[in-house]
Amino acid sequence: MIKAYKDSVLSNKIKNDLNQIAILQRLDSIHKNIDEYYLKNSSNSLLKAFSFFKKPEPPKGLYIYGNVGTGKTMIMDMFFNSLSTNKKLRVHFHSFMLKVHAKIQEIKELNLANKQSSSPISIIAKNLSAQANIICFDEFQVVDIADAMILRQLLTHLINNNVLFIFTSNRPPDDLYKNGLQRSSFIPCINLIKSHCFVESLDSGIDYRKQERSSANIYLHSPDNAAESIYSKLCELEGSTPAKNTEISFLGRKFIVKDSCGSIAHISFHDLCQQPLSAADYLEIVSKFKLIFVSLVPQMNVLYREQARRFITFIDTMYESCAVLVMTTNVEFGSLFNVSRLKDIDMPDSTTASKLGSAAAKPQPDGSSDAISAPTSMPPIISAEISLEGLPKSSTILPAKKNHENSQPPKDNDTSMHSGEEELFAFDRTISRLVEMKSIDYLQRSCTQPEILEYLVNMRPDTDNS
Repeated sequence: MIKAYKDSVLSNKIKNDLNQIAILQRLDSIHKNIDEYYLKNSSNSLLKAFSFFKKPEPPKGLYIYGNVGTGKTMIMDMFFNSLSTNKKLRVHFHSFMLKVHAKIQEIKELNLANKQSSSPISIIAKNLSAQANIICFDEFQVVDIADAMILRQLLTHLINNNVLFIFTSNRPPDDLYKNGLQRSSFIPCINLIKSHCFVESLDSGIDYRKQERSSANIYLHSPDNAAESIYSKLCELEGSTPAKNTEISFLGRKFIVKDSCGSIAHISFHDLCQQPLSAADYLEIVSKFKLIFVSLVPQMNVLYREQARRFITFIDTMYESCAVLVMTTNVEFGSLFNVSRLKDIDMPDSTTASKLGSAAAKPQPDGSSDAISAPTSMPPIISAEISLEGLPKSSTILPAKKNHENSQPPKDNDTSMHSGEEELFAFDRTISRLVEMKSIDYLQRSCTQPEILEYLVNMRPDTDNS
């Protein structure tokens, strides 16, 4: 790992960072401990049959935390790729938990149908343990009570099965699920992580994604009429016949893409984020389209969390899938997220709010509005399935979480879960990812059509780009 890192520095792919090297040295030590542990386990199989021979202690994992863009994921991936074993798993935490929720629901339904009482979490842990001795969780965070309670049991089962973890997170372990509902029930999970993982901070104060690099002007603060000319040019370069109202059906749910052309989709922010879509929905959309042009993206703040959270989830999905994003915005790119706390935002009375809503809602050709409206009640949320050997696969619809934000924004009661603190972490990560996603390096990796790549690279912010 150290050699691979130094080679990347010498070839100017990355910059030398002593903080990253320190983490790599820790991971190198863990790598050696893993090799020794499994070597002893395999060579001493005969001796292990006798109980008086002490079994070797499994090695500790690592929990890496720090600000966005400091290289945590890159370091973890270097470690993952250096492992010779095939019994390893690298997952994005948010996507992983979606699949776990779906699988729990599926097992419960099987239990009910077969009149059984097996524990869904223990079954999932058993099958995960059969697949992997080492699990790398990228972007570990806990903001939901259901996730918190599941994780406590799941990690306990996995640790009992001698699974080793590598985590990356923006928060130290003691700040996980900070001020969350019934957090005291989650404290044992935090202690479990700290007892089975070394904890290291990777925080040099540098967001490498925001470092000066060649980038394209693909996020345009432009008038409404620019969107149509950009989309038309992309369709011309793509070479496919433009289509209207393409229906994407998955897991019993439908999403209509009003304008598409081959692997390109043109979707308004309103259609993308005003509807109650989940990460699983965005995964399906991104699997169908490799370049998504999102128009009329407004400024977002913690006052209307749902739309901001969906946009953040969408960007995470695009980034993880290495898809290309082009967008027009109603504000400058750097001002997409207004990070004022709720207590700093003046709340209009109902009459004023009604007038503001009417004035702000700019009609669009389809009759919709580009204004961000107050959150609406949520229908059932669909989660993706997780493939676990020994368990059947099926489409699963999970019950929706209750939404308590329908009538008014939550009070600022100094808890991070309701004061926007979690959103601030997510906003920072999203802006950092958006910066990387418009870099020439990212576009060259993601865009497979040379003509479209050339158009994106040469896109100008002050013209119609036609």
